[in-house]
Amino acid sequence: MDKIIKLSDLKQVVAQAYDKFKDEQCGDVDARFFDANTDDFAITVTLTDGTVVEAGNTKATFPMGDIAKVPVLTTLFSQMESPRDVMDKLSGGRMCGKGSCPTTPKPHHLPVSRKGVRAVSAIQPTGDSDGKFDIISSMLVGMAGSSPVLDDKLYQKLSEANREADVENRIAEAEYVLYDEAPIAIDLYTRLTAMRATTGQLAAMGATIAADGKNPVNGSEVFDGSISQRIVSAMAVKGMRKRSLPWLVMSGVPAQSGFGGGIVGVVPGVMGIAAYSPKIGAKGVSPKAAHAIAFIANQLGINALASAKIKIEKN
Repeated sequence: MDKIIKLSDLKQVVAQAYDKFKDEQCGDVDARFFDANTDDFAITVTLTDGTVVEAGNTKATFPMGDIAKVPVLTTLFSQMESPRDVMDKLSGGRMCGKGSCPTTPKPHHLPVSRKGVRAVSAIQPTGDSDGKFDIISSMLVGMAGSSPVLDDKLYQKLSEANREADVENRIAEAEYVLYDEAPIAIDLYTRLTAMRATTGQLAAMGATIAADGKNPVNGSEVFDGSISQRIVSAMAVKGMRKRSLPWLVMSGVPAQSGFGGGIVGVVPGVMGIAAYSPKIGAKGVSPKAAHAIAFIANQLGINALASAKIKIEKN
């Protein structure tokens, strides 16, 4: 049975979510994100037909953080022949058939995501920093509909944190598998996490995934729609850091969060949804942004795992 949601109801619930959580003060700004306006709060929903519903300061920009994994993984899935090949790369070549697998060495407590670095290292071309960045940024711009802007000060600060933590040597000492030169992969992923975006850009990114690779805002075909389900699966499993399981159970929306306070979610065939508030909780997720998205999904009965097909009715 189809579930019909009126566009007017969607608009009303987005406004309600903004009003309900705008004064919430949970969490703290990440120390690396040094210039945040703690009062900033924004919600954007982009439907697969290009309709945009928003509330709050949607002009505010914020670092993507690990939301950068979304265009990185999309690029990787686009370049490789099968999802198993991608998973084998992301696991460091430890995908197993029968029997047990050896444990992959893992350098812990790095200031940059080791999984993000490995994913970037697996993207072609190899040994060409500019070429690799151009490929990833082209995917990012295509999905977001416009280019996020690099925060140079934050990029330098994050790069310095990597040097102080001796990330390159710690990765080498742990024999953590990369597929390109470590300095290239570390630098590129760090640069991507320091890109500043808006909730509108993130919602367009989510809507492009929801629309099987077609950006619904500008109509461009960004990637092969057959990989959308793989991207959504990756977001569902790991996107909300250590909160992924309770998040998916409570909201039903596969999502990816970042240290800047942004969250982007995807409801396949229906919408991309993004929210932002700079204060993040102990698990590295913005409580205000998470509460807003979960509230909208629950109030409207939207769940990516439900059997009912969702349709947004404009009349």
